[in-house]
Amino acid sequence: MKTAAAMGRSRNKAVNAAIVMATGRQMAEQTPEGPAEIAARVWSTYLMLHADVDENDQRRASLARYIHKRYEAGVRDEDELIMAGLVYLRMLDSLRDSD
Repeated sequence: MKTAAAMGRSRNKAVNAAIVMATGRQMAEQTPEGPAEIAARVWSTYLMLHADVDENDQRRASLARYIHKRYEAGVRDEDELIMAGLVYLRMLDSLRDSD
């Protein structure tokens, strides 16, 4: 049986791999994306890590609003928005876990 620490390390490795997958793209293929596309990419990455989460979970809409607000506030860097979205979802998870 895995210890809690070992499971945490495995989860961190999976998160790091998902971040690389979400942000890694060929330079020649880069085209500017809007907040809806970025939120969709973040959500699909999150679902890969959380198979138990329904595709239409309320966090999806919350994430889309969060990304849109940051975009409207002037953040245009896609990688920054992706990272912020993943951090936001992780924060929502920790809030759910503390209930």
